[in-house]
Amino acid sequence: MVSLSHFIHLQKSHCSSCAYHAARKRTYNWSLKLYNVHRRFLDNFRERTEATPRKKRVASA
Repeated sequence: MVSLSHFIHLQKSHCSSCAYHAARKRTYNWSLKLYNVHRRFLDNFRERTEATPRKKRVASA
């Protein structure tokens, strides 16, 4: 186990990985990024393309 003193920034006095001693905990939003990357993977990482037109449904009378 590595002690917390190894990660404390000497001048800023907070942990580099979790920001201990700060008002808020440090977050990375890795799950949100993973969701976006997976969704882009399913679309073959297409960017700035026009969406394919959807067929209009005919209302039955």
